[in-house]
Amino acid sequence: MNYVRLYTDGSCDPNPGQGGWGVLVLIFKENKLMKSLKLQGYSANTTNNRMELLACIKALEYVEFVEKPRSITILSDSQYVVSCIQERWYEKWISKNWHGVKNPDLWKDFLDRLGRYLRIQFIKVKGHSENKFNDLADTFANEASILKIEKCEPFKIKY
Repeated sequence: MNYVRLYTDGSCDPNPGQGGWGVLVLIFKENKLMKSLKLQGYSANTTNNRMELLACIKALEYVEFVEKPRSITILSDSQYVVSCIQERWYEKWISKNWHGVKNPDLWKDFLDRLGRYLRIQFIKVKGHSENKFNDLADTFANEASILKIEKCEPFKIKY
């Protein structure tokens, strides 16, 4: 079975200000790590929450068009993203026609992408707590913000 783990993170300093997003993509086949990738990008005028959400969108965008996995796990240190999905906040937002919701453009895109998968799981990880994969996603986000870069490239990692 092919499955993907996506470690996502966003950064913005100051908030709002220049921000970045980062993703560590781990692709498995039959429980063996087959490929790992670094995805990252930046925005000149944004917020931390937008970058957290954009990291998830870009991660799903990549796997949707390139990998087509059977199962996806998104691991994020963003309470904003994980709680929205696990606690189904979006149902209330939709029922109120997105009135008063921040970042509705990104939420609509994200929820549309989520709807394309039958097997997707969200896990909240503690940020900056020596989880090496989450720390890498954080490094990618900060690097993108500072250097104003956007790229997708292979990334060597021992799992």
